[in-house]
Amino acid sequence: MAISSNVQQLEKKKFVESTTTPGQPVVAISNPDGTPVASTPPSARTNYASPAAETSKIIKAAAGNLRGVTMSNPNAAVRFLQVHNSPTAPADTAVPFMTKEVSPNTVGFIDFGPEGVTLGSGIYVCSSTTMNTKTITATAEHLFNAQYT
Repeated sequence: MAISSNVQQLEKKKFVESTTTPGQPVVAISNPDGTPVASTPPSARTNYASPAAETSKIIKAAAGNLRGVTMSNPNAAVRFLQVHNSPTAPADTAVPFMTKEVSPNTVGFIDFGPEGVTLGSGIYVCSSTTMNTKTITATAEHLFNAQYT
């Protein structure tokens, strides 16, 4: 059985437990060379949740770090959750940074792990009827949820 890449990466980190205040343990994670692993505290992360059904959303109109995104698909047809590196809504036929097929009547998600992925221009998500280029869905029927900084 193969070990997942996340576990393999984790095995390369060093865990150090210390205390700064009596009774308050602190766990620090460092790379093999001793440099600290960057981490975003939960309080610094932002969550976006659709207030109503929509076809797309500019999650962040500037460079950002996306940790994960979900999209509901109540439609009877396959839809594609697309992530674009853009501060605005890109034109149809734009090529996405990442695409995830979402089966009918399900929820699809993309998890970029605890460190996330940096998008240098902005974070835009949408529902598309095509996989490799943006073809926005005609009906606002999807709910998005995204975690980002």
